[in-house]
Amino acid sequence: MRRLALVISAVVIGCSLFALAHEYPAVIFSQLETGDMIVRLAEGPAFAPVALPMTWTGQKEVLEACIQLQASLLISLQPSDIKNNVLRGCDDFAMRATIWTPTFAMGYLVQAQTANEFDDDSASNAALTRSRAFAPLEGWQALRRVDLGMQRQDRLDPAARNALDQDLSFLMGTTFGLAAIAQHYVANPDHRAWIEAKIAALPNNALNRFLSDLRQAAKPKQPVPGNP
Repeated sequence: MRRLALVISAVVIGCSLFALAHEYPAVIFSQLETGDMIVRLAEGPAFAPVALPMTWTGQKEVLEACIQLQASLLISLQPSDIKNNVLRGCDDFAMRATIWTPTFAMGYLVQAQTANEFDDDSASNAALTRSRAFAPLEGWQALRRVDLGMQRQDRLDPAARNALDQDLSFLMGTTFGLAAIAQHYVANPDHRAWIEAKIAALPNNALNRFLSDLRQAAKPKQPVPGNP
């Protein structure tokens, strides 16, 4: 019995070390600054700098980091080969995560962002639709989907357009969503027609709140004292 207990303990320790070896690099990666993430992913898939974590929490941290990285100004300024390697690296994380957990909405959001960058309409539409289906009430993901969908309104298929329309309805039913959509409205004149169609259906209290948010968003930014 004592020998069996030792064997079981050794197996448990071995499994724990194996899990730690997968989780630790991912945790470190997700905490890196944007520039350091780019460096880690820039050498392409063959470099394989980070194994996909085994836990949902670990995968979530990596995918959240990728979502922010893909949308960052810094990645948009990179040479195309570096940018493409970073996008594909994040897309590979997302693909593996959604194979393990087919309802992992964040993985589909990463895929939608990648497909959008590579002008793959079919993949982008499918990923946007799936992302919304599995995370209809995640406000920050809904905002990101709306931003992506608005950029390519004329290329949305009916399912993706319906998903984005539902995202807009959800966001306009929340205080933070109204404020965010008001900012989007001011910053993106080409996107206003779709938003205006949704505004027309708002109840009076929500409409008044949106108009207040709109006035606030349209105010000129005040210079910071001491800055030129």
